[in-house]
Amino acid sequence: MPGWDVGISLPHILSQSVEDQAGARGEFAATGGTEIRVNTKVRLFGDDSGGVALVASANFSRIQDNPYAGDGAGPTFNFEAAADTTIGKIALGGNVGYRLRSPGDKIPNSIGNPLGDQIIASAAASYLVADWSTKFIGEIYTSFAAQTSEDENDNRSLSSAELLLGAKHDINTNLALHAGFGTELAQGLASPDYRVYTGLNYTFGPVFKQPIASSKPEPTSKTRTTVVEEADEELIQQLATEQTADGPVERFRTQAILFEFDSDKMVGNYARVLAELAKYLKGGFRELIVEGHTDSIGSEAYNDKLSLRRAAAIKRYLVQKYGFT
Repeated sequence: MPGWDVGISLPHILSQSVEDQAGARGEFAATGGTEIRVNTKVRLFGDDSGGVALVASANFSRIQDNPYAGDGAGPTFNFEAAADTTIGKIALGGNVGYRLRSPGDKIPNSIGNPLGDQIIASAAASYLVADWSTKFIGEIYTSFAAQTSEDENDNRSLSSAELLLGAKHDINTNLALHAGFGTELAQGLASPDYRVYTGLNYTFGPVFKQPIASSKPEPTSKTRTTVVEEADEELIQQLATEQTADGPVERFRTQAILFEFDSDKMVGNYARVLAELAKYLKGGFRELIVEGHTDSIGSEAYNDKLSLRRAAAIKRYLVQKYGFT
């Protein structure tokens, strides 16, 4: 389904240090995996430059004797509304939502009661340096207690705020390396004074495709203009025909035509897609315009040239395979 993302994260603690041993504090008994996080996001409207989405996620703790979750705790669910926009090379975004916890029983001799539900919010900005294929990111995220708690937790507030500064470097179209530094803005229960993080992010898809019924249209004119876009749909979807002074303009959307990384060599299902497109073009056309895009890796000037090479590869294939001129 277009606009639908799913993901999974596996956070691990690699190292920790607790300098102040006095008073209440949080400390892991060992390093290793802390939880399993699964998430999904559905974009309600918008495109790559911005829009509005709904986000849901679930955290399954792998920490034994976690005083913040309690003994026998269930998963934690997060429900959020998110919005983002892009201004030049700067991307801005924000989330607000509710964290629904399933706390267990208090662990004997722990520093306080298990946490209850929370209201969560965050704001972020990133700047793209295209020549380095890198985004520099700043984020502030906060949580506020949605329910009252016992006084035992007063020595560390139930509400917290943290600042993160980091970078995300695209190794290729699927794999990215990210790293950064975080520090608390307001002292909160279980929040670190500071932390350093790093990780790898791998994306793939689309896994699922939405079936779209289509049929071959009857040609309305031998001097029509055909505009072809790319989208992750079925092979061909006919969009509305526009009437202009130069004649009708027919617009089609095709299943994404994929290329090798940093190349104009087509891969995947391109032969079937272009064969279906050729059936429409044989009805007659005056001009064919191919619209597409590259990813954000590389400079804008380089990507413009790569886009032209890829469009030329599609034209060359149609000319050589089907004899269009």
